[in-house]
Amino acid sequence: LKLQQQLLSLYRQLARVSGINRGEMHSSTWAQLSYFPAIRRNDIGNARVSPDGRWLAYQSSESGRPEIYVQSFPGLLGGRSAGKWQVSTAGGSFPEWRRDGQEIFYLAPDNRLTAVSVKASETAFEAGRPTPLFPIRVEAAGRRSHFVPAANGQRFLVVQLAEQQSSSPPIDVVVNWTAAVKK
Repeated sequence: LKLQQQLLSLYRQLARVSGINRGEMHSSTWAQLSYFPAIRRNDIGNARVSPDGRWLAYQSSESGRPEIYVQSFPGLLGGRSAGKWQVSTAGGSFPEWRRDGQEIFYLAPDNRLTAVSVKASETAFEAGRPTPLFPIRVEAAGRRSHFVPAANGQRFLVVQLAEQQSSSPPIDVVVNWTAAVKK
């Protein structure tokens, strides 16, 4: 079931970035997509297709802790792989591409939103150094994406936990208030 969900998610992302639907996509691309090694392993998740549809950013625990990797997307490069690169250096989860594909954002283990500039061509990929941006307050697990970058990567929509107040204001609950109004 997890494989099917990931394939469906990747299909939707591919359709969005390429503007084509499944019926128009070549069957060999679908076959390669279903056998893509990074998708079939159990230690990966949160895969995101680059805006040009050539690269896949994903989270994997193959090193022993969650890290962010980028790999060429098979079928879109004629079935050959240009390689795999680790983008995060001290752990990371929930990768998101900037709309122009020149940056990847992810959540570091200390809950800091982090940015990495990237340069990608048809067959080569290069990642810069991770730059912490700002801390965000998020749930420990669950939500697919805690943030969405704006097209230019300068602003973010962030789903955060509400701040806890030490003392909550009292709430008055009035039961059977309609009877009190009639008197």
